[in-house]
Amino acid sequence: MISVATQKAMGMPKGWEITELNKVVDINPESRDPTQNPDEKFSYIDIDSVENGSGVITAVKEIAGKDAPSRARRVVRTDDVIMSEVRPYLKAFALVPKKLNNQICSTGFAVLRSKGAVDPKYLLNTLFSDAVIEQCNRMMVGAQYPALNDSQVKKIQIHLFPSSAASLPSSQPLMTPYRTHGRRLWKQSTSRRE
Repeated sequence: MISVATQKAMGMPKGWEITELNKVVDINPESRDPTQNPDEKFSYIDIDSVENGSGVITAVKEIAGKDAPSRARRVVRTDDVIMSEVRPYLKAFALVPKKLNNQICSTGFAVLRSKGAVDPKYLLNTLFSDAVIEQCNRMMVGAQYPALNDSQVKKIQIHLFPSSAASLPSSQPLMTPYRTHGRRLWKQSTSRRE
């Protein structure tokens, strides 16, 4: 359990909890081998497709199944968050837009699909936070090609609004705390990127 002092140092709002990613998201829930349909084209998201630190997928490759790279295996759905497991400190993380639903990304990403307890946009902002990047930096293995593995991604701890919303005034929407804290995390990470 993390102490109250540590929670304050991490910038966590009072009453929030800390939880591991695997408790609030499914990690890499679907895979598909595009070579099984050699003539079918698909959109492929590799790590170069994500603009570091922006949360945006800037370019995808249209590829026929027969030409698919061996790493093209992870299926993405609308509002999944993709997190580069390779050099995560470069922050190649993004929210999957509707137009890329049911497409494929590289196995260099962890695909994070909310189980419903965390908003995908908040999750993306949280990944950019110093608290998450510091955890990634401590867990990475490999000198020339530093990366996380799936079991390490599962253990990443994030701030989570308490499951009981009883402390919220009835006039305050449930997502307001996520948006407020998410904006704070985004500003924190943005100021360090400049």
